[in-house]
Amino acid sequence: MTDTSSLRALAQHAGILESYTDLLGREHRVSDDVCVALLAAMGFDASSEQAASACLARLQAEQAERCIDVVRVVEEGAHDARLLPIIFPPGWLGESCGAVTITEESGVTHTLEFRHDLGDGRCTNQVLPDLPTGYHHVAVQLSSGSVEVVQEQSLIVAPRRCYSVDDRVGRRRLFGLWCNLYTLRSDQDWGSGDLTDLDCVVRETASGGGAFVGVNPLHAIRNRGDDISPYSPTSRLFGNPLYIDIDRVPELAWCAAARDFLESADAKATLERARSARDVEYDRIHELKLRVLRLLFDTFQADAHAASSNRMAAFARFVSAGGGALETFATFEAIGEHFREDGFDGCWRDWPIALRDPTSDAVEAFRVRHADRVAFHMYLQFEFDRQLGEVAKLSRDAGMPIGLYLDLAIGSADDGSDAWAYSGLVARGVEVGAPPDPYAWQGQKWGFPPLIPHRLRQDGYRYWIGLLRSVMRHAGLLRVDHVMGLFRLFWIPEGAIASEGAYVRYPAEELLGILALESQRNETVVVGEDLGTVPAEVPPALESRAILSSRVAFFEREGDGHFRAPEHYKENALVTTTTHDLPPLHGLIEGSDLKMRHQLGLIGRDEIDQMLASRQSDEIAPLLRHLDRFGLENVGASDSRGWPDPHRVLLAMHALLIATPCRLVGISLDDIATERDPVNLPGVPNSVHRNWSRRMRRPIEDLFSDSGTVQILQHLQKGMSAG
Repeated sequence: MTDTSSLRALAQHAGILESYTDLLGREHRVSDDVCVALLAAMGFDASSEQAASACLARLQAEQAERCIDVVRVVEEGAHDARLLPIIFPPGWLGESCGAVTITEESGVTHTLEFRHDLGDGRCTNQVLPDLPTGYHHVAVQLSSGSVEVVQEQSLIVAPRRCYSVDDRVGRRRLFGLWCNLYTLRSDQDWGSGDLTDLDCVVRETASGGGAFVGVNPLHAIRNRGDDISPYSPTSRLFGNPLYIDIDRVPELAWCAAARDFLESADAKATLERARSARDVEYDRIHELKLRVLRLLFDTFQADAHAASSNRMAAFARFVSAGGGALETFATFEAIGEHFREDGFDGCWRDWPIALRDPTSDAVEAFRVRHADRVAFHMYLQFEFDRQLGEVAKLSRDAGMPIGLYLDLAIGSADDGSDAWAYSGLVARGVEVGAPPDPYAWQGQKWGFPPLIPHRLRQDGYRYWIGLLRSVMRHAGLLRVDHVMGLFRLFWIPEGAIASEGAYVRYPAEELLGILALESQRNETVVVGEDLGTVPAEVPPALESRAILSSRVAFFEREGDGHFRAPEHYKENALVTTTTHDLPPLHGLIEGSDLKMRHQLGLIGRDEIDQMLASRQSDEIAPLLRHLDRFGLENVGASDSRGWPDPHRVLLAMHALLIATPCRLVGISLDDIATERDPVNLPGVPNSVHRNWSRRMRRPIEDLFSDSGTVQILQHLQKGMSAG
């Protein structure tokens, strides 16, 4: 099959790129079979040349029927922002008339009438009034004789750029801490970190001069079995109730049943086991918290004191603001819970057919029949949002210039709520991943499906808008994981190895425009995680939108392999030592991730010594030499295992970060605590290794009272102030 075939033309129309070059410099040409599989995932039949030709013709015919695009994102003040292109239907002759009605987001309406002689061409550009940034509705009515056409458009006027660090604090440089919330230990935890633990980290960071505290994605996950990755949530629109601190739920004060249960021998034994465990026991903790929260919800509904309080009114406002999205999510959770009680814990695609469609009569009947169960899951989201909002308020009250630094995952699980509620947007039979690179030489399969670009657009970007509003509500800074996914994503057909995929383009300019609009409205600074294979168009696009880049010191190398001098780092960036996909600094130095892969049988006996030696010679030794100028002073081997003193290495690394021009410096709490084991081994499924579960060894109360931690915070505050 040649490149001029209907298959290739259809693939190009759908945004499938012909080839890609991986980080190892190898070019991979996308096969016809991969094109067919990816097109099928988008809903296009390309199983034969004839089928592909018919599909392409249908798409072209549908496009020809549109007189205006279904959605348009324009930049405020751009030369074409006020021009509305209108294309008259094929076959129309002579003079036609038309009317354009623009309804601004505020409700203000404008109407324009015009006439057009089709002898002058089939397209006319109508000049719109100067519209403010926001979401506007356009309706076009065309008539020629007795024939009339009416079509609508969502017109989104976006600001030129996102809310920036300059907008927040001027030209100051700032530092903050980042951590994985589930890993935190404390004197009051239930076996994993919660929002009160985050409260503590915020308070201590603020007192030490820090400007922000970052955490892993707090999206809803199953908290059961292998479904525990914060980067493969059931929904990105809603939060994880595991992070609710039971002691902060107001109903506990007057719910005797909950207090009695917590005093029972069984509850105390369960809590003690979870608290003392090395890893987060998601199933046990989640089940225990849900049991208590159900008792608290019953009190919330029944108790006269609760009903007469402002809290009941706040809940009603939360439900009203959440609208259909909240109701749909709560219904999904309630249906799943109902089936689990009957012994079925499978995917929603295996539910009875009538329940697979969230808009069906059967789903509505279930919602009515189980209204209490649905309301309970709304209550969980209400309390999660309230506690997270309190942490955000604490950060403001403590004088933090930025506050909470939240994380947006790149996708949602195929068996989750988002895939059920927005099934028309989700590709089937493929998953997102990454081609081979030096840290995942077999490539990566991330275990969740991509959104279909053209359907996302046809839906007016409703999901993207709702998602940004949800995650930005309490965020002073938002990290967009794998920001290249707004430009292109690597799709891998079901059953294929990771390298047998292809990149699919996304409407980046429109997605970025909406990101800028929501960023400005929520006053949220945005940082894009732009590590790995980065297309050439990404850096300038992020720069022009005032989206900070992600810089990781361990990856910052010159062409000759030497570590980059700090003065050569990007200014508009957030710089860190490592990421959640790498071990903490001291684990990197000791090769803890490589040793774990060996223990799991993923690296052979003959390979492990060679790989450890290679890391030492090619990465760690050059890094330590690089740190000499920042205070390490060539201390060499200073403990019984032959490793440099961790505290001195950390101070030197932080001195390097401070010496960069980067606007924000992010310090890992794991590094401060000298943790070594990674929280994630990329490319290794949870069925092989329990990712996302490793807890910190020390309680945060001890960590922040430690003289070494105090010295590090003072070192950071002094260094950033001097810069």
